[in-house]
Amino acid sequence: MIELALSLTDYLLKLLQKREDNIDEYFEQYIMPAFAAAEDVYKNYLGLLTKIRRKIEQNEHPLEIIEFLEEGRLEYLPVRMRLRAEILSRFDYVYESDGSQYTNFDKLPRFERGILGILMGGLAPFEDKSFNNTPYYQNHTLLDVLYRFSSYVSGQTDERNFLYAINEQIQALNNAWQDVVTGYSE
Repeated sequence: MIELALSLTDYLLKLLQKREDNIDEYFEQYIMPAFAAAEDVYKNYLGLLTKIRRKIEQNEHPLEIIEFLEEGRLEYLPVRMRLRAEILSRFDYVYESDGSQYTNFDKLPRFERGILGILMGGLAPFEDKSFNNTPYYQNHTLLDVLYRFSSYVSGQTDERNFLYAINEQIQALNNAWQDVVTGYSE
């Protein structure tokens, strides 16, 4: 009877060790690389948005700002695509089957929700012509700014509205990064 109890205890200890090894492997192979990539994208976006705000405040020509934004969008495009694909492959219930929008976003773990928040930004769709007060939306952080900027260039909106949109996007980015950091430590 004692041997059976010792054998069972030994088995449970090995099972716990195996579980811990799996958690460590998951952390090293998925969480750490995703965190590092999200951090790079976050820094890139924050830098671009800050420079765009400064360029607008200095009355730089709108076409030069558009060119700067278009070039800046390309720098981390492969990383952003990989992050989005990785999350959507692990949590396929988050995206509508027709690929049109995110659903069940609140059911994602905080880490992944934050990463998608960085990628999606905080502006409502351009066609909606409104600002979104929720932490994240369902589009693309820099592309939405580019669309908004086209209304600024065409004179449909003034500089204050565009600066407001940039500041909202920066705030959404910071909120999303906070979710990534909190989710990383959970």
